[in-house]
Amino acid sequence: MRANSLRTMDFEPRTNKGVIMLFKKHIFPFAILAVFFFVSSCTAQSDIKALNSKKAGLTVSVYSNNLSLVRDVRGINIPVGMGEMTFDDIPESIIPETVNVTSLTGPEGFDVFRQQYDYDLIAPDKLLDDYVGKKIKIMSFNEYHDRKEIVEAELLSNRGSKVYRIGDEIFLGYPGHIVLPEVPDNFTTKPQLLWAYDNNNTGDQKIEVTYLTRGMSWKADYILFLDDKDLFASIDCWSTINNNSGVSYKDSKVRIIAGDVRQEAPRAMKTARYAMDMAAAPAFNEAAGEKPFFEYHIYDVPGNITLANNKSVQAKLFSSKNISVKKEFEARSTYSYYTRSYNKEGTPVPVNVTMNFRNDKKNNLGIPFPGGVIRVYKKDAQNNAGFIGEDRITNTSEEEELKIELGTAFDIKVEKKQTDYKQLSKNLYESAWEVTLRNNKDNDVVVNVIETLQGNWTVIDESMSYEKIDAYRIKFAIKVSAGKESKVSYRVKVGI
Repeated sequence: MRANSLRTMDFEPRTNKGVIMLFKKHIFPFAILAVFFFVSSCTAQSDIKALNSKKAGLTVSVYSNNLSLVRDVRGINIPVGMGEMTFDDIPESIIPETVNVTSLTGPEGFDVFRQQYDYDLIAPDKLLDDYVGKKIKIMSFNEYHDRKEIVEAELLSNRGSKVYRIGDEIFLGYPGHIVLPEVPDNFTTKPQLLWAYDNNNTGDQKIEVTYLTRGMSWKADYILFLDDKDLFASIDCWSTINNNSGVSYKDSKVRIIAGDVRQEAPRAMKTARYAMDMAAAPAFNEAAGEKPFFEYHIYDVPGNITLANNKSVQAKLFSSKNISVKKEFEARSTYSYYTRSYNKEGTPVPVNVTMNFRNDKKNNLGIPFPGGVIRVYKKDAQNNAGFIGEDRITNTSEEEELKIELGTAFDIKVEKKQTDYKQLSKNLYESAWEVTLRNNKDNDVVVNVIETLQGNWTVIDESMSYEKIDAYRIKFAIKVSAGKESKVSYRVKVGI
């Protein structure tokens, strides 16, 4: 099997033990854990640490669904022959079965044929679980005699409160520091990969490691500023990248993948692994901007940035000015009106304000919009910015229309009143309606009154023409002069 294939293995690395530090941790209000532990060191000439190699390139491709692809290239001189090598600086949330190792210098001369993933990290309770039934020491401080005292004890239980056998007595808890002789071999201070390799390449070579990991995602946020006449706008698209993977990625080239990548659970993701092979090939370049990738879109973040663990970073994806926009008013009703009698004088219908624009090059855009939240602002007469609403959009490709709902109009009122109702049969209804619109603004407006019908419907009379939007909706575009009132009436037959 060559170096670009994937395997997992079970083997124990060769280790020698040496004491290097004291590890302390509170166990309960009166006891603190102190641990002497040992760290393994490779002594064979063919055993080397990949961590000490020189990093030659780091690229992180971040997906929106808690997934990222990491491509880590390192320069290293590996002895010829078979040996073992450790690779750390990996996240706790790595998906180990997606690890792919190859030599860029000589792909046919380097092969990783076994892999072990060590992720049993040191933790106080896990360490003590390993010492149940074994001898430990408890070190306490005698304040009256100003000295330390050490007691030898057998740990009987680590469930909740500790239980010890000291001499011929049983103690439920005991004040002091718990001292362990060593860290068991099955624990590690941080996750790492251990590889068994066969190398026939001489001299320095570049080793490429790619893997998928959880714990990283990104989202898009937009800032849109309207002009004073609500006719043109400027827009900035920002990406927010969150890294909770357990490790930092310093000076990395960051690529953002827009689109929904299918993942299988609980096994490794077939689609995502295919994306790993494709993205790890020749497409890593320094050109900023957007480009298509399979059925998704890639945004290259300019320059190199550091994705620190447990932190978020914002990077601008694109911006544009002089975008032509159109403000519209919509009053929407529901289908439940048409199969029952209403005796109310008039039912208020909210008037929604929307801002629409087309995503094409003629409108100074023509770039895929990742799904996210668009927040809209406008400056007042004193040049102070004001927030006027936000809406979430889905992934929007070029040549598509974007419609942003901002809120409800304050000075435009719409009331809907039933003027007649008949139940013609068990499932057939006829009703007449009058919609009254009042415009308290100082300029004329056009309000789109959208009626949602149901079943087999027929408009049998109307005071003005309407547009059929789809199978169950019609629209009356009604002009209302400043300070005036307008009305529209219609009669509809609905069969359910």
